[in-house]
Formats: sequence, C-alpha cells, structure tokens
Amino acid sequence: MDEERVTQIGEASMLPGGARWSDIKDLSGEALNATDVKLLDTLSRQPGIIGAIFLKAQNEIQDPAKLKRLVGLIDSQVWLGLNNKFSGIDIVPEVVRLAAMNLYLHGITGVESIVEAKDVLLGVGGRSYEIILTNPPFGKIQSYRIVRDDGEIDTEREDYDRQDFFVTTSNKQLNFLQHIMTVLAPTGEAAVVLPDNVLFEGGAGETIRRRMLRNFDFHTLLRLCRFGETRSLGQHSSCRTFESGPGKPAHP
Repeated sequence: MDEERVTQIGEASMLPGGARWSDIKDLSGEALNATDVKLLDTLSRQPGIIGAIFLKAQNEIQDPAKLKRLVGLIDSQVWLGLNNKFSGIDIVPEVVRLAAMNLYLHGITGVESIVEAKDVLLGVGGRSYEIILTNPPFGKIQSYRIVRDDGEIDTEREDYDRQDFFVTTSNKQLNFLQHIMTVLAPTGEAAVVLPDNVLFEGGAGETIRRRMLRNFDFHTLLRLCRFGETRSLGQHSSCRTFESGPGKPAHP
C-alpha cells in the first residue's frame, strides 16, 4: 500500500495529492462515498502503474456503512512483502487492473506498470522469458461481413500475420501455443491451460503439436477438473508443462 511504502521504507508517494489513503480512511457517510468516486476517477487518469491499477475502476458500494467497513478492513492489512521481477500482458482491462494491484501490494512493481493491456498476439515476440504461465482464451477469431457497393456480401476473417508463426490459423489457443514456443528462452519452462482438442486436432493443430514434441521437452499433462475450468463451460481442459530443448525419445 502507498501509505506503508511512504512511512515504512521512506519512498515518495506515487499518488497525487488529494487521492491518497489519508484523504479517505477517516471519512464516513456521504462524504466517504463522494470522495471515493472522485478519488477513483483521479487515479484512473494517472500514467504508469497507478493508471493500470485503477483502469476503469468504479465504486459499486452505495451503502456508506458498508464502504466504511471495507475501508477499515483494508486499513488493517499488512501489504508489503515480495520484491521480484515479473511482467504480464492481458487484453481484458479488469484482469490487468487486478494483476497490477496484486503486484503493487506485494512491493513487486515500481512507478511503471509491468502488466500491459494489449493483444499479445499482434506483434512479434522479440523478448524471451524463462518462465511463462498462461491461461489463454479458447475458441476462434470471429469473422465479419462486409456489404459491397453492388449489394453482395463478402465474409472476411482476421488472422494473426506473424512472420515467426509457422502456421496461420484462426484458432486462438493454437496461436497462443505458437507464441509461447517463439518467446520461451533456451532454458525456459512454460505451463499453459488449453482445451483437450489441442491434443488430437488435425491440420494446424497436428503441425504445431508435432513441432512442439520435436523441439521441446513436453513432460507433464495435468487434467483439470470441471471446477477449475473457467474459459468455457462443459469443455474439458488440461495444463501442459514443457521446457525448451529437444523432446526426450519415447520409451519402447
């Protein structure tokens, strides 16, 4: 928490004046509600890590008594802890906000946000990673229709044009798997949640699967129970773990 970073380790506050914890923690009633709304709006407009944490944040608690109780619970927590280096990317603003807040509260990030809000598949990887943990979206990229001047309808499909991808497909999970394979460091390890059809799908799925088994050490397949599945109801999925380096020869 910003207040602990200032009082305990002597860092300068990352929050603008009027939008700090001391400006809200002792308020109550309608003054608390009004200040909270103004504070969230101010913080959502800040650059860097603060703007990422409060991206599109809103006050959903209309009862001042409940909001006061929440403020008290937050004020009683001890927030500082880890001090490591992480980074993350997600296309969903709510996920970015949650991850940025989690990292900030554990003292893992500085002024700039290390969690970005963007589509990771749009650009060539470039940077490599020692550890990759991801739960990508399932499904296919949606096509859209264009009505021409003559009244005819053309169906267009958006695919990711990546020179470092060896297969062009609209399948999201297959594209994420290709992305992971291109950005994993030579000594890296990855764990990714994917639907079961990636294990046996033909065409692009088979091509990607063969290359992964040939160029990586695919050593663990962990089947997830339905309780742990959040991407698509009724769709079985599993966590696949693999490392950089040639796959181990099959046992006779």
